[in-house]
Amino acid sequence: MRLAWPIAVAQLGLVAMGLVDTAILGHVSVTELAGAAIGRNIAFAVLSVPMGVVMSLEPLAAQAIGAGEPARAWEAFRATLRTCAALWIPAVAITFAITLVLSPLGIEADVIARCRAFLLGQAPSMLFFLTYLSSKTFLQSHGSTGPALVASIVANLWNAAACALLVRGDAALHAIGLPGVGLPSFGAFGAG
Repeated sequence: MRLAWPIAVAQLGLVAMGLVDTAILGHVSVTELAGAAIGRNIAFAVLSVPMGVVMSLEPLAAQAIGAGEPARAWEAFRATLRTCAALWIPAVAITFAITLVLSPLGIEADVIARCRAFLLGQAPSMLFFLTYLSSKTFLQSHGSTGPALVASIVANLWNAAACALLVRGDAALHAIGLPGVGLPSFGAFGAG
């Protein structure tokens, strides 16, 4: 239980980030929401390959720690990070390439534009997500599950505030009684 509950709650936190984005975009427009939904699915499908690389760290690090060889676990972690960084650029390119088939599938041009905006905003987050997963896996092999839980909570708080501001701009500030500062709304790009 000591190891499992922080892992489970951190996993729920990852899901919650998508729910927050969806809730905020749903109040903007159907087009923004549709673009982000398609973009999120494309990004997740493409990230499945680098996520598989990250998952390979789990047995490598756990076996090294179990064998009393923490340096080997550290090297596996570093190799995983390098591999994820190398896979990140092709992954981003593939996500945008996939958007080229959306029009022949009957997706409206406005939705495709919002999908591409979401993916552009999501591009840096893809590398951060892979780094988070790698770090979480490495720490879990050491029996340390608390940092992933804390990171998940902090990320959700940051995401809710940043997403509201970037998606809605000054309208988000007005909604909580603050004056506008000239912050534009970025829609699906802001949710990325």
